[in-house]
Amino acid sequence: MDLHVKRYRATNAFTFVEVLLVITLMTVIAIAIYNGIANGIKVWNKAYQVVKEEDVLVFFEKITRDLRNAASFSQINLKGTRSSISFATIVRTPADPKTEARGEYIDQIGKVEYAFDKLRQQVVRRQGNYSEALRNSFGKEDLLMEHVSAVEFRYLYKTQKGYEWKDKIEIVIPSSVYVAIEFGGKRNKRKMSKMINLPVGT
Repeated sequence: MDLHVKRYRATNAFTFVEVLLVITLMTVIAIAIYNGIANGIKVWNKAYQVVKEEDVLVFFEKITRDLRNAASFSQINLKGTRSSISFATIVRTPADPKTEARGEYIDQIGKVEYAFDKLRQQVVRRQGNYSEALRNSFGKEDLLMEHVSAVEFRYLYKTQKGYEWKDKIEIVIPSSVYVAIEFGGKRNKRKMSKMINLPVGT
């Protein structure tokens, strides 16, 4: 009886070769899964980068349009720092139902602000119509970009010595505005920039 049990156990045990075969198969499967995940992450990063670049291009398009419509207006403050800029420009706002204006929206003088929130890593665009601009307030805010690591605004002015870049706006509209945006992680950090020439600038 004891001999039969020993033979039964021997025939149901794994051999060393079988153990090695199982380990090899598990290793091959693990490598295949890892490569699949790694390739998926690479594809996702590339797609994410393309989307972020599109967001930056849309941002450049909007701020270029607003800046080229900028105007000097004594009752609307012109401000600009390294992280934000606000100015009087033409804005599209809902029409006042009490007026005879045709259409759902009208173009009028108002105020626009582009600002970088370092804490939230966001770039926003705020807009106010004429009455809101006079009260130094905004009625609409749009989130333009998220996961932005840095935004830089610089301002070009004509001086007696020639043209000089400034870190803030000096009362009048500058000749050009330089905008740079950094986004992405440590390994795939990107920086895109644009210089916007202003026809109404100094």
